[in-house]
Amino acid sequence: MSRHIVTCLVRNGPLAFVRVAGLCAHRRYTAESIVAIPSEDPQVSRITLVIEADQQRIANAVKQLDKLVDVLRVDLLSPVSSVACEMLLARVSSAVGEVVAHTGPVPLPGSQKLRSRATSLIR
Repeated sequence: MSRHIVTCLVRNGPLAFVRVAGLCAHRRYTAESIVAIPSEDPQVSRITLVIEADQQRIANAVKQLDKLVDVLRVDLLSPVSSVACEMLLARVSSAVGEVVAHTGPVPLPGSQKLRSRATSLIR
């Protein structure tokens, strides 16, 4: 089994997200994440799902999602052409002038050491 990223364009409505999430629960798809965001069109939202399944089950999931009333379009993203990232929101406090740095075992790509100030932002 592998991870697959599925995106759906859905009509904005009170039940669109519930229907997509309900389908995953009813069909017992292992959804690692479900995210809904507004799209360029105010009448449409984008729902992105990360589903762990084999090829047959993911093909079935795409077909089932496409049958839902509020779903306008379903796309299965290629693992090669898609970019996955994670975001961390952290609040760090230190005395003014101290150096605050990532102290994990592996430096994060693009991480920077920050000099603390009264109004410093985490980049």
